[in-house]
Amino acid sequence: MAGKHFVDDGNHSELVVDALQSLVSQHSGLVLDKANKTIYSLLHNPFKSLSLVSGGGAGHEPAHSMYVGPGMLSAAVLGNIFASPSVPQISRCIRNVTGPHGTLVILKNYTGDIFHFQQATQKLRAENGLRVEIVVVADDASLGRSKVGKVGRRGLAGTVLMHKIIGAMVSMAYILDSSDEERNYVTFSEKSDVVLLVNNLGSLSVLEVSAITTIVLRQLRKLGFQPKRIYSGTYMTSLNGPGFSITLLNADMEMLTYLDAPTLAPGWVNTLSAAPDPSSVLSKIIETNGQDNSMGMLTGPKGAARQS
Repeated sequence: MAGKHFVDDGNHSELVVDALQSLVSQHSGLVLDKANKTIYSLLHNPFKSLSLVSGGGAGHEPAHSMYVGPGMLSAAVLGNIFASPSVPQISRCIRNVTGPHGTLVILKNYTGDIFHFQQATQKLRAENGLRVEIVVVADDASLGRSKVGKVGRRGLAGTVLMHKIIGAMVSMAYILDSSDEERNYVTFSEKSDVVLLVNNLGSLSVLEVSAITTIVLRQLRKLGFQPKRIYSGTYMTSLNGPGFSITLLNADMEMLTYLDAPTLAPGWVNTLSAAPDPSSVLSKIIETNGQDNSMGMLTGPKGAARQS
């Protein structure tokens, strides 16, 4: 970490724990295991439903700790900054939340995370007989098929959409089965129902991210896309990285239902807006051709002018 940071005592582990402590101080439904840098949802009952776990190195906040809560993750386990959590950390986390319905682990495709989580889950299956499966998200399309090699594409902000969709499925008692189907590169068409997520990697202002979102929307519409849902903000960072990522999700109506479902996870911003009422007074005023309402004069239902 550079010297320009306010908290820079060289003890990154303590920094991560302090940040997690802040999270649970603000949200009474969460609890922290300090020794293992793990956040649990106190509102999750592993005897009633499947458990969802994610994790990885710190520095990607709000991912993944702030996505713990009803409707999203049951728990999240963190390592130090940009360092995977250890096998003992992961094992304890999964063991604590796994009930008769089992646990599904959602991971970004990073070598350290995959290695440690696979070691932990294999050990838990063999020694404890726990039902644990792993889903790996590899949504980075910046490299072509021929350049990704054996490691595959990285996992990026699309992982957060998976947290939301699968979390909502679990909250609705959806039964999940493991699958060994090969991952595919998605082909989009003009008729695709797409979801757009523009993600701030850490250092962009709200103003700039908002402007970037509009520019991306213009380009998509030129290509024939009309996103069904638009998310713009800070969903997965790289500390204070000077950049942004763009995620497109092929989503049918069922997936949109899961994205719209409520959640108490503090990191997810519920951005679903109500459909506009075409008969509203303000709608008619805004649509008046050439009328200047800059002075705040609104015409009421009976034609009487009133000052806003």
